[in-house]
Amino acid sequence: MLTLEKLCAGYGRLQVVHDLDLTVGEGELVALVGANGAGKTTTLRAIGCLIRRTSGTTTFLGDRIDRLRPHEVTRRGLVHVPEGRQLFGPLTVEENLRLGAWTRPSYDLKRVHKLFPVLKERGRQAAETLSGGQQQMLAIGRALMSRPRLLMLDEPSTGLSPELTRNVLDAVKAVCDTGVSVLLVEQNAHQALSIADRAYVLESGVAALHGRGRELAEDPRVRKAYLGL
Repeated sequence: MLTLEKLCAGYGRLQVVHDLDLTVGEGELVALVGANGAGKTTTLRAIGCLIRRTSGTTTFLGDRIDRLRPHEVTRRGLVHVPEGRQLFGPLTVEENLRLGAWTRPSYDLKRVHKLFPVLKERGRQAAETLSGGQQQMLAIGRALMSRPRLLMLDEPSTGLSPELTRNVLDAVKAVCDTGVSVLLVEQNAHQALSIADRAYVLESGVAALHGRGRELAEDPRVRKAYLGL
């Protein structure tokens, strides 16, 4: 579904990601973990064409997308949920959800409500009054309104308690179980690896390790460097 080949990207003269090869298959949940500054967010931004790659290619559903504009990438079915949620705070929950469907002539609000019942319960409530976990569910729900084939999530657990982190990552797994592929960037490496089909470990913009999520969680190098074990 998604293939990166020798992707290099950064900011101006600062090269952050180096010759990255990465794939996400149909219906897969793939995690991208690593220390702060390893290049995880830069990778997502390059895939979504929010920044331009220096070299390499990005292919989605058989077509190259690395020369497209961000909204064209979204229209292809590859949707990015950035770190920080970036909701329209004064607008209601339902208004935020409907804005997520601007690229589609029709949308399925019931599907989002089924995944996140709390969003239906609080549909008329201002987004800025929701709890942190509810806001993250709204950000994911808004992205789902565009009916993505692949969802990229950047640090969905930022600022959340351990319990809310578990709830949000369980919701991410539920999204994947509906058939939407997921590329997950997550600082909480242990929980990300526990739900991922496969994972990549980035170090200084390079894929240092790659494998099954649960196998990497048991790898001594990963346990020492990222899991504190």
